[in-house]
Amino acid sequence: MIILKYMAVFTLISTATIPAYADQSDDYVACLVGKAAVALHKQSRKDSGKALEIAYRRCKEPKGVSENELEGLSDYVSMQVDAMAKP
Repeated sequence: MIILKYMAVFTLISTATIPAYADQSDDYVACLVGKAAVALHKQSRKDSGKALEIAYRRCKEPKGVSENELEGLSDYVSMQVDAMAKP
């Protein structure tokens, strides 16, 4: 029984110390979606276009990400913000 407790604690500690492998594009998407969500929340009439404008102004575009990848990220963010704007 004691061995099981030690194994459980060891497993918990070892998995808790594994770093998250998020890259710059993940951080950028999280910033855009988060800022757009806050902007939508503050609007009385939900406008995803205005929310995205605010988000793109506030989030710094990552360096080293290709134009093609940025376009794909933008499409994904737009879909997410549009879904949040729906009643």
